[in-house]
Amino acid sequence: DVAIVAVPNAGKSTLLAAVTRAKPKIANYPFTTVIPNLGVWTPAVYENDDQYTSDFSASEGLVLCDVPGLIAGASQGVGLG
Repeated sequence: DVAIVAVPNAGKSTLLAAVTRAKPKIANYPFTTVIPNLGVWTPAVYENDDQYTSDFSASEGLVLCDVPGLIAGASQGVGLG
């Protein structure tokens, strides 16, 4: 549903990990993500004004994809570590 696209080390994997249960490798690598990471964001459902549960059905939530960073020269293999 949503592709997160930016330059390397822009925080794409960090954002994905923060809003989903995905566990991408996060570090200050000198190269880009090679394989896209997927995570599912589910909205919280509030009950009784103070408790909430995550209630996911087929019609709710978003799939987020951490797309490898955009690097000049990538078609020649630049940025793959």
